[in-house]
Amino acid sequence: MKLEQLLRDQKVRLSMRKASVICLQTNNYPLLFCREFISYLSAIFKQPIIPRQMNSDTSTVMASLQTTFLGQPSWYWLHDDSSLSKKASDTWHLFLRSYEQPNVLIFCTTKAISNPPANWCVIQYPDFVDIFLFRYIAHMLKVKQRAFIDLIFKQVRTMPLDTAVLLCEYAKIIGKNGRQFVKDWLPYLVVPELSLFSLSQPLFARKPHQFFMQWKQLCDLYPIQFWLIFWSDQLWRASCYVRLQQQGKTVDAKKIGYRLPFSFLKNDWRLHSLKELNSMHAMLYEIDYHVKQGGSLHTIELLYASFFKVL
Repeated sequence: MKLEQLLRDQKVRLSMRKASVICLQTNNYPLLFCREFISYLSAIFKQPIIPRQMNSDTSTVMASLQTTFLGQPSWYWLHDDSSLSKKASDTWHLFLRSYEQPNVLIFCTTKAISNPPANWCVIQYPDFVDIFLFRYIAHMLKVKQRAFIDLIFKQVRTMPLDTAVLLCEYAKIIGKNGRQFVKDWLPYLVVPELSLFSLSQPLFARKPHQFFMQWKQLCDLYPIQFWLIFWSDQLWRASCYVRLQQQGKTVDAKKIGYRLPFSFLKNDWRLHSLKELNSMHAMLYEIDYHVKQGGSLHTIELLYASFFKVL
């Protein structure tokens, strides 16, 4: 089921009581949202949820999940499986697929879930939150500032789940200053995905004229630290994508390609070598050091010049 269905429909929420395993399926682990969602489940079901870690002593944790205290079932939050090795991840998924009783286990995964067991409840997290889902999340977090929410979505169309949680926390304390907050701070808190997509696409497509036209419009919106982090993420994902594609691991490549331009995922990745992408990524460390030592903030443009081979 989709997250919006669960938050909207009480009957859907009540159907979760029949599940032995609740799987939160996502493309990118939203730490803040998961924390709030687990608290929400605990409140609506009036059930304490006990944290456990899948990356702890596997046999000990699994044994504890198959026992009860005085015959009373418990709910356990196992966190996400992203930090597990492939062997440990396969072991846990095999265990969870065969798990039936006596407790309820909740975990988050970035893996695709096909043919889940009948006693599983799979909740699909979206990559981005629109205004309709944001209102349900705000209700979940007991935020009632509808006018503030409307102000936010006059400026943006979507945002990641964790950003939605962050803005809900601001909404609780913003009072009458919502309009000023949206004007001064929203551009720094919510990354305009479409604008950034239109910037990274011509970079990876090796179209310098189109790229620099976009860069001129966006460069002053964010501080240099933001751009260093943004390009570090883009180049790292691009490097991993190219490597996995070259190895024929298309499924894994698709996962790591999240947030990369569609044209890069389809064809433009062939324009780049691993050596080049890794070199560009390493160059970001030199630029970061230079800026922190008081150097020019425009040094990042050397990265673009090098990328387009104009140096």
